[in-house]
Amino acid sequence: MAATVYDPAGKSSQVATEAELEALPVKHLVGTDAAPVNLDNLLEPGIYYITGTQTTTKDAWGLLDAPYLYAPLRVTVYENGTCVQLRLAPIGTSLRTRMIFPTGIVVKSPQYDYVMSADGALTSDLNMNERHKIIGLPDPTNITDAATKRYVDETTIPKLAKYYPANVSPDIDTLTDALMLVPKASTKGCPVSGSFVYIMQIFYQGTSAQSARTQIAWPHSSTNSEAHGVAVRTYSTSTMAWSAWEKVYTDAAKPTAADVGARPSTWKPTPSDIVREGYTAAGLDPIAAAMIGAAASNKSFGLPAEAITIEYSNDGGATWEDYGASSSVKFALFAELRDSPIYLGKRSATVAADPANAQTTDSMLRVTIVPSDRYVSFNSIYCWLSTAGNKCQAKIESSTIGEKTTFSELKGWTTVSGWAGSNIIYFRSGTFGGGESQPTNHYAYRVTFRNTSINAVSGNAYINDIRFLGVDAWASPNNMVGRNRLYKWDALLNAIFERSVSGEQLISRAAEGTPPLVVGSSTAVPKLNADLLDGKHAGDFASIARSATQPTGQRPGDYWDEILT
Repeated sequence: MAATVYDPAGKSSQVATEAELEALPVKHLVGTDAAPVNLDNLLEPGIYYITGTQTTTKDAWGLLDAPYLYAPLRVTVYENGTCVQLRLAPIGTSLRTRMIFPTGIVVKSPQYDYVMSADGALTSDLNMNERHKIIGLPDPTNITDAATKRYVDETTIPKLAKYYPANVSPDIDTLTDALMLVPKASTKGCPVSGSFVYIMQIFYQGTSAQSARTQIAWPHSSTNSEAHGVAVRTYSTSTMAWSAWEKVYTDAAKPTAADVGARPSTWKPTPSDIVREGYTAAGLDPIAAAMIGAAASNKSFGLPAEAITIEYSNDGGATWEDYGASSSVKFALFAELRDSPIYLGKRSATVAADPANAQTTDSMLRVTIVPSDRYVSFNSIYCWLSTAGNKCQAKIESSTIGEKTTFSELKGWTTVSGWAGSNIIYFRSGTFGGGESQPTNHYAYRVTFRNTSINAVSGNAYINDIRFLGVDAWASPNNMVGRNRLYKWDALLNAIFERSVSGEQLISRAAEGTPPLVVGSSTAVPKLNADLLDGKHAGDFASIARSATQPTGQRPGDYWDEILT
């Protein structure tokens, strides 16, 4: 860069190169109180060391303050007459400059300029002292960007909470702290327990007592076992009011019976306390279902043997074999008889007695049913089984009319137990049966049992009673499915049984003059012991029959008349 050597008298000027300027000798100027160095008149290009007293009338900036008394001063004069005085710091990168125009106007630079190195990095901390600040910073987009105080204040939650002691009685409605610690008594009914409470505030569109914001509260004390809970409330600018505190339940602050509107565990209800209101459409609740015969019935009762498939496996379900159960055994399994145990893996021995015929954790039993004679609904399965000391599980699957051999899971592996005992497993309600025009209706249901552990002494688990339950019966094959009874009745309350009735005695309470027994068939009844046939005892007929000849003087008809009388 070339500079002009300025002649104040205006007599001459010449242009000096940067190299020539650097080659000028360094001049040492010493000022005294009587004759201080006047920087306003230092207009000759060159490099100076100034010690002692210095003055300036054009500004009071103090180009050469005491801390930099021995700093070099470089003076450069340009063609337009502008003089630039540049003072370098003895240490670091800070500098001071000022410009003196021919008209006498002085233009100051900021007190400190910071010279960056070639790679853009500072070699020391920035010291802006009290005279300068950084302005015009954009909001940061990266974690390394500088941020303004405003941005930090409005977006950052401080690590240290503002503490308000109990004697201050702070008003949390108007406080604008991002995080504060206040006495419990000052929390406006906050349900968080403890003597002091942390409150964090999140503002929207400005930090003021009139801004929309949310307060989140939690306890301060970590040693007080009663200090727990979290609560939230909000301030609305439309209503200019705070909402009530809403408690957030945690494991340490679980809801009470009163919180959820429930009765306490000690409550003992009376019959008058049990009242049902409202109604249920297109279905029945469990209480009503138990009172309705058609809903409470065993919907799989009396399944024909051809609708039942029983299989077993001893390789964990990799392969399955037909159990070989007879028709009567299959029928009994779904007829509530409990007289034919069916063993998992078709193995009925214990490990101790017969290891080759003992169950293992790979022993399984699978029962599949199809709706050959009914159209009902299922929502659960009941089974009576004995684990015999084993640990057992069951799962439920079903197929559809549209895909009869493709099964999907209704209920995954569920623990079943008893020695023997009852088990009930609930699943999503679905149909059992229907027509081919209903491809999404459920078709086959399959229940699978398995051992998860074996009791070597007694472990031969079996099942002998399965009942599929539901609330709907559109087509019933027998009265047990349709009415939950073995019989039906007519309008005159006559009971009608579909099969035989047996017992030790058949007692008639018919009034005199009413036949106690009416038989519509003319087929003879063997071993029928009867008395008073047409008013005669059986012994009467026997005595007459023993008479060798017809009474003398009587015609044949008269003989039978006598018997009849």
